[in-house]
Amino acid sequence: MALSAESKLKEILEDPRGVAIMDEIIPGLTSHPQLKLGKVMSLRKVAALTGKITDEQLEAADKALKALE
Repeated sequence: MALSAESKLKEILEDPRGVAIMDEIIPGLTSHPQLKLGKVMSLRKVAALTGKITDEQLEAADKALKALE
């Protein structure tokens, strides 16, 4: 399954490499107390709704996730 910023957080966090990417590029996301609520949304949607993820972080995460094979 290919991952990207369009993937649901649940899908990204099911892959240990996805967790590592999130921890590196968007520190604190994987330990955020409200993470459970956002798992059904795409990373892009979470970024838009929260305003806590910069465009640069989102694009870097998208690029890194797409590079996974």
